[in-house]
Amino acid sequence: MNSSRTNLNWQNRLLIRHGMSIAMLILFFGIAVMLISFDINTKANVEIIQQDDGRIVGYLPKEYPLPSDSMILFYDTDGKEIRFKALDSHEEADCNRCTLMPAIESHPFDKATKINGTVITGKIQLMRLVFNKWIR
Repeated sequence: MNSSRTNLNWQNRLLIRHGMSIAMLILFFGIAVMLISFDINTKANVEIIQQDDGRIVGYLPKEYPLPSDSMILFYDTDGKEIRFKALDSHEEADCNRCTLMPAIESHPFDKATKINGTVITGKIQLMRLVFNKWIR
């Protein structure tokens, strides 16, 4: 009985002495795993305008070049996903202008002639995002 009590006292002393350090180490390890494993989508604002002649033109940021005959996934302000096919693309002074065609039969413009929204331009690792904020 005496040896089990000594063993219990030894475990309690170890837990009291190093318990917080071990818990903090496990916490930091978990945070590091999360920072390494998760990616976040980067988005850019896009304006899509229906012109008088019925053509649909999209104005995308310069950082997002859109090759002709490619698909673009557009999210309007309500979060609804709309797919467009890019017919051609022209580089302008402050943006890329491309002629678009809806990828599905339904028309995305109800009564409006302009839709604002976002397009996903890529992914960034969560660790890079956090540490870039600290470095600046």
